[in-house]
Amino acid sequence: MKWMGGSVSLLLISAALKMFVSYPPVDTGAGTMILAVFLAFWSSVLGVVGVSVAALWWLVGQLSRQTKKTACVPSRSPKESADENKPNSFTRVA
Repeated sequence: MKWMGGSVSLLLISAALKMFVSYPPVDTGAGTMILAVFLAFWSSVLGVVGVSVAALWWLVGQLSRQTKKTACVPSRSPKESADENKPNSFTRVA
């Protein structure tokens, strides 16, 4: 789950950079603003991709655990089911 923490951090950085661009603290140059917009955009893209990958990874893990649980349920072999149809010493015939 390290991916999730890193992705959320990137999203928070993106939000902070967007706020910096919206409300500059002092007279900031155009180059600084363009760089902040660029970094905000790519950190938000990477953050969303990271959260999506982490969510898909978790979902696939949950589905594989669920299928492993159902696969572990013992089932009867064809030989055992065929043996049930044979009469044994406890079977009464009328």
